[in-house]
Amino acid sequence: MTPVERAPRWSPSIIALAVGAIAGLLVLFALMLLPASVFDVVVEEDGAIETLGAAGLAAAVVFCLLALRRERARRSHWFKQLTVLGLAAFFFLSAGEEISWGQRILGYGTPEKIDRVNGQGEFNVHNLTALGSLPELAFFAVWFGLAVVIPLAFAFGGPPGLRLANFVPVLPLAFPVMFACNQALAKLAIVFYGNLGSYQSIYPVTHAVTEIKEAGYEVLLGLAAWWVWRAASPGSTGGPVAVDGVGVDFSPAPL
Repeated sequence: MTPVERAPRWSPSIIALAVGAIAGLLVLFALMLLPASVFDVVVEEDGAIETLGAAGLAAAVVFCLLALRRERARRSHWFKQLTVLGLAAFFFLSAGEEISWGQRILGYGTPEKIDRVNGQGEFNVHNLTALGSLPELAFFAVWFGLAVVIPLAFAFGGPPGLRLANFVPVLPLAFPVMFACNQALAKLAIVFYGNLGSYQSIYPVTHAVTEIKEAGYEVLLGLAAWWVWRAASPGSTGGPVAVDGVGVDFSPAPL
């Protein structure tokens, strides 16, 4: 592989994206300051928070499919195309699970066989008692790998890290920062609202924070998929490609 200089890790547009996303996360957690009569509606099942998260995942599906089209046009490595397709499929399943496949929206009941083995009596997989925490671990593994492990490996892994861009989408270092901020804000919110006497919602603090944190991750995944689409610049069939100096990709190198 021809040596390629490491691209700048930050740019004004990336900084603006990160600042805007973190500000949005702050607003989400600040919703817990609303009167209980308002916040209870916001955080309830299929409420604004859950709908926002599902919308983020739906956007991720669309952008991944658009990115796949660009990657095919650029003749990217087959494994990279497969990765983008796999992300689209995973986000589609996650979005459906988030709203229990529209069960409460469309008003259909839970089949009796599923109702008996589902911890919440809903038409979904992630609440099946037999699976335990496996669905949550799978969701964590995907976002942590895409938004944290791969960007860090690309930025600090030397030549082997750079080669990752041949086979998987690579996000800017701003994304690990954004995801870490979401996690940190969730922990701070539990401490702050747990000691705030005026918090009167019918939903426990930990439940409300978890719902907001999950929605935050899902919206960030929508942004990540948007970046994957944006970085897959059309009309390129090889050689270094940069978007704002960060979304670097190059044609498949011999192993």
